Order: sequence, then C-alpha cells, then structure tokens
Amino acid sequence: MALGVGLTLFGCGGGGASGARDATVRAAPRGPAETGVVTAKGCGRDLTRLIRSLDALRDQLAVGLTYDQYLENVRQLQRAYRAIPVEVEPVRCVVGAGVPAERALNQHIEAANAWGDCLAESCELSSVEPEIKRRWARASVLITDAQEGRAR
Repeated sequence: MALGVGLTLFGCGGGGASGARDATVRAAPRGPAETGVVTAKGCGRDLTRLIRSLDALRDQLAVGLTYDQYLENVRQLQRAYRAIPVEVEPVRCVVGAGVPAERALNQHIEAANAWGDCLAESCELSSVEPEIKRRWARASVLITDAQEGRAR
C-alpha cells in the first residue's frame, strides 16, 4: 500500500494481516489558511499550517501511532502541501521553510511506504523499523529547519 507520490512543488524534494496493521512504532523523542494570505512572520498561512502539522505529527510519533493512523496523518499532510499557493509565497519562505518542509514530508512518505510494504509482505516490523525511525529522525531535523526558516 505505497503512497508513491512524487512531490515537486518546491522542486527540491526529493494492507497486510489485520494484526500487523495494528503494529505501533514509536519515534525517538524530538529535539519545536486562507489561500495566499501572508502572516506576520511573512510566510503564507498554508505553508505555516503545513509546518505546524508536521510538528504535530512529530509529537504524535513520540507517543506512538498505528500504521493506519500514521498513513492518515501523511495523507492529510499531502493535502495541506498541495494547498500551498507557492506562487504567492515570498522566495525566502519557499527556500527557507518550504523546501525543508517538503523534504520532511517526503521522509514521512518514504517511511509510510516502507511500513506499508512490510505489512503487505507480512514481514517482521522489526526488519523495517530502523529505516522508518531513520526517516523520522531526518524528518524531525528538517521540520526544525522549516520552523527556523519561517521565523527568519
């Protein structure tokens, strides 16, 4: 059940058994609109919303999510990402916040794909857990970069 979505908006991004679907993986603890409307920070509300949603997912992963919960979160992030009117975002927001946010989303998509592929193949979750956690750790760093890029 791979998401298989290539994201290029910013241009720099790079079902199994029912018991297995309920598997929960926890992330390591983390280290922090209306269309086209620019906020006080100078970045659009939609981009800001995406970054906040990425951060919220990072918090949820520290507690633990099932695959289905994680997949739904990633799908919501994809919808939020597609809603960003990049043409009206200031360049500094696109580069400083949008690119790392997109890359973080891509890491989550890859983690969801690895987890889903494992479930589809009835593999042991422990065999893909290191890859999933690595991708979550990369996403976490990129989320922080996006937050800092938005704050500049």
